[in-house]
Amino acid sequence: MIDAWTFYAPNDKMWKSSLPMTKDAIHFRSRLIGEYPYNVVSVVETNTGFDGGMEYPTITNIGPVKDTQTLDFVIEHEVGHNWFYGILANNERDHPWMDEGINSYYGNRYKEWKYPNKPARGWFESKIPEDQTALILAALAKEKKDQPINTPSAAFTEDNYAVIAYAKAASWMKQLEQTIGQPAFDAAMQQYYQQWKFKHPAPEDFQRLMQQQTGKDLSASFRLLDTTGVLPGGYTGPKKIRPAFLFSMKDYEKVNYVNFLPAIGYNMYDKFMLGLVLHNISMPSHNFQFIAVPVYATGSKQINGIGNISYTWHPNKHFQSIELGLTGARFSTLEGTDSNATKVFGGFHKVVPSLRFTFKNKSLLSTVEKWIEWKTYLIGEKGFKYVTDSDDSMTYPAPGVTRNRYLNQLTFNITDYRKLYPYDVQIQLQQGDGFYRANATGYYFFNYAKGGGMQVRLFAAKFGYIGGKTSEKLGRTFLYQPKLTAVRGDEDYTYSNYFIGRSEFDGAASQQIMMRDGGLKLRTDLFAGLQGRSDNWVASANFNTTLPQKLFPVKLPIRIFLDLGTYAEAWKKDAETSRFLYVAGLQLTLFKDLLNVYAPLFYSKEFRDNLKTTPEVNTFGKRLSFSFDIQRFNLRKIIGH
Repeated sequence: MIDAWTFYAPNDKMWKSSLPMTKDAIHFRSRLIGEYPYNVVSVVETNTGFDGGMEYPTITNIGPVKDTQTLDFVIEHEVGHNWFYGILANNERDHPWMDEGINSYYGNRYKEWKYPNKPARGWFESKIPEDQTALILAALAKEKKDQPINTPSAAFTEDNYAVIAYAKAASWMKQLEQTIGQPAFDAAMQQYYQQWKFKHPAPEDFQRLMQQQTGKDLSASFRLLDTTGVLPGGYTGPKKIRPAFLFSMKDYEKVNYVNFLPAIGYNMYDKFMLGLVLHNISMPSHNFQFIAVPVYATGSKQINGIGNISYTWHPNKHFQSIELGLTGARFSTLEGTDSNATKVFGGFHKVVPSLRFTFKNKSLLSTVEKWIEWKTYLIGEKGFKYVTDSDDSMTYPAPGVTRNRYLNQLTFNITDYRKLYPYDVQIQLQQGDGFYRANATGYYFFNYAKGGGMQVRLFAAKFGYIGGKTSEKLGRTFLYQPKLTAVRGDEDYTYSNYFIGRSEFDGAASQQIMMRDGGLKLRTDLFAGLQGRSDNWVASANFNTTLPQKLFPVKLPIRIFLDLGTYAEAWKKDAETSRFLYVAGLQLTLFKDLLNVYAPLFYSKEFRDNLKTTPEVNTFGKRLSFSFDIQRFNLRKIIGH
């Protein structure tokens, strides 16, 4: 006689069927494995703070669930722990699969028994496989980030614990059942339960008994517990190529999808751009990947776009991955009207071959990522030449010749994505025609005990001439020289950031900047001597801090920033500025730091004095600036893995 109890909040309709669900779980497990030995089972609705439940002997807590069927699955799973976590009592820290994996296997059989008719799948569900955990496992295995089933709990990564200790182990149990045959398998499991209940079995005990009961050599099956990769038995034949709208991963084992979706873009010269995104980015990732975004520009009436192709290797030693890539882009950056009242445009195109080596960590639990990358930027730029019209003696722009330049770049990066005090450091060497430049940038985040924190950025750059300094070389390399104040679109010499109006000097588009070099968030376009530009060296420190959360009823996306910097020329005897320059103010941060708006409120005397001479730009609104920090975007930072 077993007393079954469920405890839940009044008027919770989802829980009205919780008692029959609990009874079904007890009957199902008792029939397949062995009798439930206790005289009571209880299930309690609780505010656990996470999805799912938490098991204890004879009682389980269940957190919020989305629907009645999910509640049934969670109750069955948590109650089912009584057999493995509770009664057989294997060492879950050393062998979590013997609890979670075997328990999940019986949970899968429970679903097949009680819900044989699969529900209709929606549009999104139709694009992913029914076994989503198998998809995630395949993705982890492709990147060689998975772990064996027989891994201790403390050694599992967060992703692998969920995917492998639960799902892959359950699939392994299903394969073991198919190897033995279900009747013989069930009989052996019942004997395993009877012989080892309350005795703490280990994997070798489980293997020995299963072999004894079935009379089969199962060593090949059990060896799979100590290997990585997907389980054998999947599809290994040739793959078909199939188009898909947006994306598809449904039949990832059998199909290579070419995905397509509409593309739209905008800048002030090309105006709206309409086109198509073609890509094969998927899970698991392909060795060969591509994305192409051809667009028609309604303003310049030309075909623009971006694209990338790459091939990735995943070696067994030293490197997590090696990626060989090629990137290309073309857009307009200038617009004018010639003497015939015809629109003329200038712009750029670039081709960038690259090779990146990502180093393998000794432990998958490491939150550190280290890589070294080579790039060569091959850039062509078409500007304007200006001609005087004989009819009206006015000067008009006309298309100029395309000028080509190159930049070699070698970057070493180390990032630690840890939850507390994450940091990243990047050292970069650049070389072009007649010059070299070395950059060092470091970010460190100080977590506050009550939430939020302060981010510190340190930057230093060294610039030098190859073959000696000349006036011609000084002018030609001016673009590459580091500076302290805000970097504008026409100073983005690798065209690596998105700008609405890259060449604008008026209007809202002219207030866009990018976080590079010294990072002092004040535009000094009208004052060349105040930019802190140097053909020697530049150094800066940038701070921004969240506001104390206890001062406000809601979390505000506002920070306080302070930028400090110095440069070589400021230390000369007749320097134009003080040795140290500063800017401080408020920063609005949106979309996970992707969009930032800066309001400088306090700044060095040199800035104040010169801004007073131009009252038309010395207003609060005109001093505002904003940045799209796509160069700092990283999906791993967003999702926390």
